[in-house]
Parts: sequence; C-alpha cells; structure tokens
Amino acid sequence: MFEKILVPLDGSARAEAILPTVESLALEFREKGVETETVLAQGSVVETIIQTAVEHDVELIAMASHGRTGLQRVFYGSVAAGVLQSVDRPLLLVRSRRL
Repeated sequence: MFEKILVPLDGSARAEAILPTVESLALEFREKGVETETVLAQGSVVETIIQTAVEHDVELIAMASHGRTGLQRVFYGSVAAGVLQSVDRPLLLVRSRRL
C-alpha cells in the first residue's frame, strides 16, 4: 500500500507504540525482507519531521501521540498537532498509552 513510511522515533517506548501499526500496514522490518533506512536528524521536531518527509519523498508519516488534551497540550505543545497543520501528505496518528 505505502512504499515509503516515515516513523519519527525519539527513543521512548511511547513513540515506539506506532510500530505494530506500521508493521501491519507495510511489513516495514528487515527480518521480513523489507528495506529500511535509519535517518538521524536534529533540529526543531516538527520542522525536522516535515523536512525529512520531503527529502525522502515518503508517502505516509506514522507516529504515536501522547494524547494530551486541555492545559497539558497548551503548556507542552503537540508535535502531532504541529505536523498535522504543516504536512502535505497523509498522517497516521495512534494514541499511545501511558508508559
């Protein structure tokens, strides 16, 4: 279905909550014969995700959301909301459970 999927990870178990969903969509893991590429990037999180998506011509951005609402979202901001407002391609969000 999708040949190139960007999965932004920050090393946290919460961010990795998207991986089972991505696997079911694209079987995107080396042990299953699907080519993967790791990109290490620095900078503003939202801008870096969008820039990486454009540079690598990905078809889908898949990421886990902390699921913050109300004052927490206002205070901490939301990477997912920032990407959603700025991206020009499909975005798949999965709310991660508290880990």
